[in-house]
Amino acid sequence: MITDLKALWQEAFRESGDGFFEKGFSQDRFRRLYGKDGLAGAVYWFDVSWEGRKYAYIYGLATAKVYRNQGYGKRLMNQTHQQLRRQGYAGVILVPASRELFGYYEKLGYSDLCSVEEFTCAAAGNTPIKPLTGKEYFSLRPQDAVNQENCLSYLQSYASFWTGEGWMLCGLIHENKLYVQEFWGNPDLAPAITASLGAKEGFFRMRGNGRPFAMYYPLTDAPKPTYFGIAMD
Repeated sequence: MITDLKALWQEAFRESGDGFFEKGFSQDRFRRLYGKDGLAGAVYWFDVSWEGRKYAYIYGLATAKVYRNQGYGKRLMNQTHQQLRRQGYAGVILVPASRELFGYYEKLGYSDLCSVEEFTCAAAGNTPIKPLTGKEYFSLRPQDAVNQENCLSYLQSYASFWTGEGWMLCGLIHENKLYVQEFWGNPDLAPAITASLGAKEGFFRMRGNGRPFAMYYPLTDAPKPTYFGIAMD
């Protein structure tokens, strides 16, 4: 089973998926769909929470090339929604991998959940920095943010957490670039943070009213969350 899932992941996302299947995969949090010639699609989720309710963060939806544009993805998502409803989830959250996919998910019944601001900067200056553990980071996030601590095992397999005077972030450094998946604080500090972490350029994402980010599908009449911040992209 895992071999087929990994092969589909490789085909869809052009990466092995070893990190996900080692740290993020659970037999209890995925669904697959078969066609006449084999695995047609698969989807995974993480348990997240907000205001005491359980929500599902959908991740890694993939359809095999030979089955695309035949309705398999829609069927798989509909079946997943039904399963999650039976299991007591209040709603479903996902982050489309591209702008074009927002329209696809709208047709499945999803609506915008929140937006983010994104910006880049060149490294300049310096500022004191200290590392945080993942648990420390999530304990310091605003209470109205969806709690993603159950994603931590997978997230910290490639991302790190840092803080300084009046700010904190979740991100990673790759090829001299700092990729910030979530930033809290004054964006004017971004150049100094980038330089102090040893990168030459920074890409920052933070809560804001810029581009649409996460989407939401209700499974119950529970309130819609107000902010979802970390897409494990």
